[in-house]
Amino acid sequence: MMANDPGSLAELFSKLVEPAAVQRSEGALTVSLRGGAISILDATRLDGRFPGRRLRDVLRKPYFAGYSVKVADLAAAEAVLRQGGVAFERVGARLQVPAEQAFGAVVEFAA
Repeated sequence: MMANDPGSLAELFSKLVEPAAVQRSEGALTVSLRGGAISILDATRLDGRFPGRRLRDVLRKPYFAGYSVKVADLAAAEAVLRQGGVAFERVGARLQVPAEQAFGAVVEFAA
Protein backbone atom coordinates (compact mmCIF):
# COMPACT_ATOMS: atom_id res chain seq x y z
CA MET A 1 0.00 0.00 0.00
CA MET A 2 1.22 3.54 -0.71
CA ALA A 3 0.73 6.59 1.52
CA ASN A 4 2.54 9.90 1.92
CA ASP A 5 2.74 9.33 5.69
CA PRO A 6 2.37 5.61 6.46
CA GLY A 7 2.55 6.28 10.21
CA SER A 8 -0.66 8.30 10.02
CA LEU A 9 -2.52 5.03 9.34
CA ALA A 10 -1.26 3.31 12.51
CA GLU A 11 -4.30 4.24 14.59
CA LEU A 12 -6.69 2.97 11.91
CA PHE A 13 -4.95 -0.41 11.61
CA SER A 14 -4.59 -0.68 15.41
CA LYS A 15 -8.39 -0.69 15.59
CA LEU A 16 -8.58 -3.56 13.08
CA VAL A 17 -5.91 -5.83 14.58
CA GLU A 18 -4.06 -6.12 17.87
CA PRO A 19 -2.09 -2.89 18.39
CA ALA A 20 1.13 -4.91 18.86
CA ALA A 21 0.72 -6.18 15.27
CA VAL A 22 1.24 -2.64 13.94
CA GLN A 23 4.91 -1.65 13.66
CA ARG A 24 6.21 1.75 12.54
CA SER A 25 9.56 2.41 10.90
CA GLU A 26 10.89 5.32 8.88
CA GLY A 27 8.67 5.70 5.80
CA ALA A 28 6.81 2.46 6.48
CA LEU A 29 4.12 0.79 8.53
CA THR A 30 3.83 -3.00 8.78
CA VAL A 31 0.65 -4.72 9.89
CA SER A 32 1.31 -8.35 10.77
CA LEU A 33 -1.46 -10.81 9.99
CA ARG A 34 -1.75 -14.55 10.57
CA GLY A 35 -0.91 -15.49 6.99
CA GLY A 36 1.21 -12.53 5.95
CA ALA A 37 1.43 -8.78 6.35
CA ILE A 38 0.32 -5.49 4.89
CA SER A 39 3.14 -3.03 4.19
CA ILE A 40 2.27 0.62 3.83
CA LEU A 41 5.18 2.48 2.24
CA ASP A 42 6.00 6.05 1.34
CA ALA A 43 6.99 6.86 -2.27
CA THR A 44 10.72 6.33 -1.66
CA ARG A 45 10.29 2.91 -0.08
CA LEU A 46 7.68 1.90 -2.64
CA ASP A 47 10.13 2.70 -5.44
CA GLY A 48 12.71 0.55 -3.66
CA ARG A 49 10.24 -2.33 -3.33
CA PHE A 50 8.99 -2.17 -6.93
CA PRO A 51 11.90 -0.42 -8.73
CA GLY A 52 11.23 1.08 -12.13
CA ARG A 53 7.55 0.33 -11.97
CA ARG A 54 5.06 2.81 -13.33
CA LEU A 55 2.59 3.15 -10.50
CA ARG A 56 -0.72 4.94 -10.42
CA ASP A 57 -0.90 8.66 -10.01
CA VAL A 58 0.90 9.40 -6.75
CA LEU A 59 -1.61 12.13 -5.95
CA ARG A 60 -4.21 9.43 -5.28
CA LYS A 61 -3.05 8.27 -1.86
CA PRO A 62 -3.26 6.07 0.06
CA TYR A 63 -3.88 3.25 -2.37
CA PHE A 64 -2.93 -0.37 -2.96
CA ALA A 65 0.11 -0.17 -5.23
CA GLY A 66 0.90 -3.85 -5.38
CA TYR A 67 0.80 -7.16 -3.63
CA SER A 68 2.86 -10.32 -3.42
CA VAL A 69 1.53 -13.85 -3.79
CA LYS A 70 3.53 -16.71 -2.33
CA VAL A 71 3.67 -19.69 -4.70
CA ALA A 72 5.04 -23.19 -4.18
CA ASP A 73 6.76 -23.31 -7.58
CA LEU A 74 7.95 -20.12 -9.25
CA ALA A 75 8.76 -21.92 -12.52
CA ALA A 76 5.19 -23.21 -12.69
CA ALA A 77 3.84 -19.70 -12.04
CA GLU A 78 6.07 -18.36 -14.82
CA ALA A 79 4.81 -21.05 -17.21
CA VAL A 80 1.18 -20.16 -16.44
CA LEU A 81 1.85 -16.45 -17.03
CA ARG A 82 3.58 -17.19 -20.34
CA GLN A 83 0.83 -19.57 -21.44
CA GLY A 84 -1.79 -16.94 -20.63
CA GLY A 85 0.09 -14.23 -22.50
CA VAL A 86 0.49 -12.15 -19.35
CA ALA A 87 3.35 -9.64 -19.50
CA PHE A 88 5.75 -9.90 -16.57
CA GLU A 89 9.36 -9.29 -15.59
CA ARG A 90 11.71 -11.32 -13.46
CA VAL A 91 13.09 -9.15 -10.65
CA GLY A 92 15.59 -11.17 -8.66
CA ALA A 93 13.77 -14.25 -7.38
CA ARG A 94 10.33 -12.77 -8.10
CA LEU A 95 8.00 -12.37 -11.05
CA GLN A 96 6.22 -9.02 -11.37
CA VAL A 97 3.22 -8.22 -13.53
CA PRO A 98 3.27 -4.44 -14.21
CA ALA A 99 0.56 -2.25 -12.71
CA GLU A 100 -0.74 -1.25 -16.14
CA GLN A 101 -1.41 -4.94 -16.86
CA ALA A 102 -3.11 -5.61 -13.51
CA PHE A 103 -5.77 -2.98 -12.83
CA GLY A 104 -3.31 -0.46 -11.38
CA ALA A 105 -1.45 -2.64 -8.88
CA VAL A 106 1.80 -4.58 -9.36
CA VAL A 107 1.20 -8.30 -8.87
CA GLU A 108 4.26 -10.12 -7.65
CA PHE A 109 4.86 -13.87 -7.39
CA ALA A 110 7.52 -15.23 -5.03
CA ALA A 111 8.41 -18.71 -3.81
